[in-house]
Amino acid sequence: MDNAHPDVAPGRGGEAARLPTRLRASWRRSETYGLTPEEMRPVFTGSVDTGSLLYECGHEVLKGLRTTLANEPVSMMITDHEGLVLCRLSDDATIDRSLDRVHLAPGFYFAESNAGTNGLGLALADRAPSLVRAGEHFCAGLRGYTCAAAPVLDPVTGQVAGTVNLTTWSDSSSQLLLALAQATAGSTAALMLARGSGRRMRPLPRGEVFRVYAEGSEGYDDTERPLSAAWRQCVGTARPALAEGRVVAAVARTAA
Repeated sequence: MDNAHPDVAPGRGGEAARLPTRLRASWRRSETYGLTPEEMRPVFTGSVDTGSLLYECGHEVLKGLRTTLANEPVSMMITDHEGLVLCRLSDDATIDRSLDRVHLAPGFYFAESNAGTNGLGLALADRAPSLVRAGEHFCAGLRGYTCAAAPVLDPVTGQVAGTVNLTTWSDSSSQLLLALAQATAGSTAALMLARGSGRRMRPLPRGEVFRVYAEGSEGYDDTERPLSAAWRQCVGTARPALAEGRVVAAVARTAA
């Protein structure tokens, strides 16, 4: 893989021309910041505001998520609206040591202007959930990772308060990583609203698995407990999407 990226502009061939539109735009911005694939500038601030509502709520939500992702090589982070990493949680010491080497750690700014195209930087720049895989990163030092990030919106002002960022190895499955980042960002915003108004948020309902279909189970007899028409429609939509390698998320509304 050519790390020089002399042809970031679309239409000139090379790596950037093969990227989706959002990522091509991010690569162009990365160049305008004076970054190169060989050099990042993750500035260290030396201090993190651990007393902010974002930190308090984000850290609490990540602690709950940590129990779900135990034994998974995923590092979970909260950043502020400028890309400053406020906290990082993981049970995988190997990935944490690796992230330390590229300065994706508390106290460092990791916006696009500091680290080029990356998940949390793109989420902040576009105010939208973002998944950046392996070679889609502008800087070569980040190409060993896949990063999924989603903005956390201030529940009162609607402004971007920060992001949730989930980082794993580039060769790990990332199919549900972005959906998980979005759900975590939503939970953080909901907890911020509850804490900001002096109320404690009710525990979130636990997701339940209704049925699992394994490979080669097309002949499974579903007559005793058939799926409803709505669930059959969902399964019919999800099956081809998964076959195409797309991210699929199932969201259900529970009764109060």
